[in-house]
Amino acid sequence: MAKKTWKKPVNIVMDIGPCKYCKKDMVNTESFVAFYDKSKAHYECMKAEDAKQQQANNNHSQDI
Repeated sequence: MAKKTWKKPVNIVMDIGPCKYCKKDMVNTESFVAFYDKSKAHYECMKAEDAKQQQANNNHSQDI
C-alpha cells in the first residue's frame, strides 16, 4: 500500500466585515463573535460593551 502524504491546508484570510462596536474591519484570524442578526464584533469590544451595560444596570438598580 502506498504511503499517503497529507498536504497541510493553506490558511485563507478573509475580510468578514466591520465590527459592530468599533467599526474597524475584521479578518477571520481575529477573535470575534457573530450575533443572531448576522452582525459581528471583536470579542474584546463585545466584552467591554457588556461590562459597561452591567455597570449601568448595577448603578440603576442601586438607585431604586
